[in-house]
Amino acid sequence: MLTVYYSPELISLLEDEVNKYEEAPEGWWNIKHVAKLVGKSRKWCFNMISQFLDANPDKDWQEEYSNKSGKLLTYYSPELIALLEKEANKYEEAPEGWLNMGQIPEVLGKSRRWCEKKIKFILEGNIDKNWQKEYLDKSTKVNFHYHSDLIKKLIELRDQEDT
Repeated sequence: MLTVYYSPELISLLEDEVNKYEEAPEGWWNIKHVAKLVGKSRKWCFNMISQFLDANPDKDWQEEYSNKSGKLLTYYSPELIALLEKEANKYEEAPEGWLNMGQIPEVLGKSRRWCEKKIKFILEGNIDKNWQKEYLDKSTKVNFHYHSDLIKKLIELRDQEDT
């Protein structure tokens, strides 16, 4: 079996490369930890980070630092993380039974246009009920969702038309 030896110059270059990047300052976190901190998916965090960075190009909210094993990763500032936490708590996920306009036509087997017309009709007749509210959907986008009682009324209307 052959033993491979490396020159001291190569070892020195490798050490320089590994030590070139410093560890992240206190309070700066990579995406894995940011997602845990804000209680959202990495995808949601990446989307929001992108929006915040695009809206604030003058801010130094992300930097490259090495992690404990020397791997270079992107880390995010405490200021940006605070904005993400605030945004994460702005909207809650839709309660069980509430559906958005992307789901309703699928559930009812009707066109989106039919559903929109009937929802408008039902909401006008039930103005005092809170059957429409903005919530996060499964893809973490904010959309109007509709109460299960409204969905039941839509099902009744569908069934009346189908008979």
